[in-house]
Amino acid sequence: CSVQLDCEISKHIPKDVKYCFLAITKEALNNTMKHSNASKVTITVKEHPAFYQLLIEDNGPGFAPGDIPHLFERFYKVAKEYSY
Repeated sequence: CSVQLDCEISKHIPKDVKYCFLAITKEALNNTMKHSNASKVTITVKEHPAFYQLLIEDNGPGFAPGDIPHLFERFYKVAKEYSY
């Protein structure tokens, strides 16, 4: 799986923001490799006047439309064709 990184930030970001972004990115990449069947991941980091933005996207198949309303139900299982 290839990873593309796009950064639009200044050199000095707060340490707590940096560590949060690293932890979130690590978890997202781990989940992408295990569950998404994606061949490409794009990570975008942007600095806005009042906040920082982290966007992580992959080209995996995603969720079946019928599963989306149930994603936060405990122990919900997605359809087999969307499970890897």
